[in-house]
Amino acid sequence: MGSILGVSILLFFLAFLSWGLLEGYSWLTSTSYFGIDTIRLKGNNRLGKNEILNKAKLHPGQNALKISIGDIESNLMQLAWIKDVSVKRKLPDSFFIGINEKKPVFWTRKKDRIYYANRTGGIIAPVTAKDLVSLPLLYFDDRNKEVKNDLQKLTGQLQQKRLPFSTAKISWVNFVSQELVELFLRDFDILLKLGREEINANCRFLSRIWGDLTKRKELKRVKVVRIYNKKAWVGFEQLKVASN
Repeated sequence: MGSILGVSILLFFLAFLSWGLLEGYSWLTSTSYFGIDTIRLKGNNRLGKNEILNKAKLHPGQNALKISIGDIESNLMQLAWIKDVSVKRKLPDSFFIGINEKKPVFWTRKKDRIYYANRTGGIIAPVTAKDLVSLPLLYFDDRNKEVKNDLQKLTGQLQQKRLPFSTAKISWVNFVSQELVELFLRDFDILLKLGREEINANCRFLSRIWGDLTKRKELKRVKVVRIYNKKAWVGFEQLKVASN
């Protein structure tokens, strides 16, 4: 008899505890004390605050305890421009969203549309009038491992300012063959032909040739520079001879 009474009391206590926990959780997730008041964003340049919050399904007034941080991060990672995201909750009423956006380096064409592309030619998002930023147009027939590696080397040279011109001076980049990549510099009206057998070494050699041409004040006459296997060929504009 005593053991039955003891079990009954234990069951009653567990049931009461469960009821209390459910009631407590219900109160915590409905009270205005945990209503979201502050949402801070950091790192978003291309993405607007409303676009981010709508995708995250996070808005002022929601109960902070009912929000799943994992769901927010998963939703935001669906946005084309987001590379990484970190969400932190600070009770009772604040959220912080840190965003690492993808960085466009090129434009590239796919079918009938122009897209922003990263440093290896990977597509990010379509180019629109709303977020228009002029970048070099990238051409390639096959974005294989070799093309991606050579692009990384080429963009690395540009970003580290090891070339005598910036990305802004380049109109287009064309991987014309397995041996050659071409760049057209619109402000200089110069076509560069770089051998792909050793991109970094050929870029360094290009800088030396460029400096020599600048020192000799011949750069304005240059139309083509070809560098292959650390050897250079320079094509000049033909001088017009006035006739009597």
